[in-house]
Amino acid sequence: MATTKFGKKAKNAGDKAQIPGPSVPLWMQTFADFVTLMLTFFVLLLATMSESVNDSSIELIATAFEGAFGVMPGGATLSESNLIHGGASSDTLPSTERGFSTGDDVSVAAAEFKSEVETQKIRLTEDERGFVISLGADQYFRSASAEVVDNQESTETFIKLARLLSSIPNEIRIEGHTDVGAFREGSQLEKEFGNNWGLSTARSISVLEKIFTDDQTGMLNRDKFSVAGFADTKPVAQNDLPEGRALNRRVDIVIIRRDVTYYNQK
Repeated sequence: MATTKFGKKAKNAGDKAQIPGPSVPLWMQTFADFVTLMLTFFVLLLATMSESVNDSSIELIATAFEGAFGVMPGGATLSESNLIHGGASSDTLPSTERGFSTGDDVSVAAAEFKSEVETQKIRLTEDERGFVISLGADQYFRSASAEVVDNQESTETFIKLARLLSSIPNEIRIEGHTDVGAFREGSQLEKEFGNNWGLSTARSISVLEKIFTDDQTGMLNRDKFSVAGFADTKPVAQNDLPEGRALNRRVDIVIIRRDVTYYNQK
């Protein structure tokens, strides 16, 4: 507390009065003004950007500010965001500390598969396994089959998948999933696959083979890949509605976090 004398009476009487001094260091006020000016500058920069800059670039720049000033959630976290379709944004891009190569690799996925995500053929998410690219089985497989649909659109998707996965050093696990629908006894489906375990595994193998078939980079490392079939044991939606069952029929391409040891033990 600063001490001062004031008034003639106080001077004569020798009285002293207590007045408060600064509550924080004076340099912090200057620093706060600087931060405010910088924020204003970048807001104006975003507002005046050329129309030639695409939406996804602006969204990625905008999300870079989230959490930067300590008052907004996100930033360096792995929380989900809706700024880029399907939950993949610079918030959800894993960092090298979480076991991925770079956030740029996954930001490429968000840009590469934007059209597939918007048409609900692909979902991009992040969970305890790692970064997940989910292929809708109804869009990429023939009905009641493990055969991948052979058309130009499907081929282009798998070319992009191969290009992305060839640039990432992480382990890749391809996981097949089905809904709860049972095979009709004696049907061709039962004869071919036995049950949903067989169908989900066969579909994950088909995706693996298709990725390598459509690889134009020549850089895919087969030692990084593994496959699994989970049948209907790991649903992502309720099976009592057609929409939920459609979401559960999928193949997940998992870019595995390096700290998930139960995947990476050899």
